[in-house]
Amino acid sequence: MYYHNITHDDMLNGSGLRVVLWCSGCEHHCNNCQNPQTWDFGSGIPFDENAKEEIFSEIKKIILVESHLVVAIHLQQIILKQFCH
Repeated sequence: MYYHNITHDDMLNGSGLRVVLWCSGCEHHCNNCQNPQTWDFGSGIPFDENAKEEIFSEIKKIILVESHLVVAIHLQQIILKQFCH
């Protein structure tokens, strides 16, 4: 497998913070495609252990941050209930 880029801290391709792997290869060949250079399945950078590690390292960071946010929100709700009742 080949890829063209790994985007860190992406907020444009879906909700929330994410890491995006831009894979090579597309059979659609749409008119006015923004990335026709990615159509060839053999173009780009070979996906290797380093790329895999880079992606999983970023995913772990995102999960850790989102987990901390969820815990913080949950604790805030508990504290508010304590003081409001």
